[in-house]
Amino acid sequence: LVLCASHPAAKGNNFFITDNNDLSIEGLIQGLAEGMGKPANLFYLPEILLKIPFKLFRKSDYLGKIIGSLQVDSRDIQETLGWKPLV
Repeated sequence: LVLCASHPAAKGNNFFITDNNDLSIEGLIQGLAEGMGKPANLFYLPEILLKIPFKLFRKSDYLGKIIGSLQVDSRDIQETLGWKPLV
């Protein structure tokens, strides 16, 4: 935050920051469950079974958001401000 407030190239920009460790939905759920001391209760469902209802309701664009990874690209802040995650 200090770098964004003081660096002249940051003016008018919005940056995403990350520790460069992308998570899957499964990894996020497992981490949350572990942190709460509870089982994750995950189960496997073939992707084709998910695609059918999404296609029927014309919501195919949402499927990737549900089954994809949670990737945040922080290259912009790294290239513009020279910022690197400490951890």
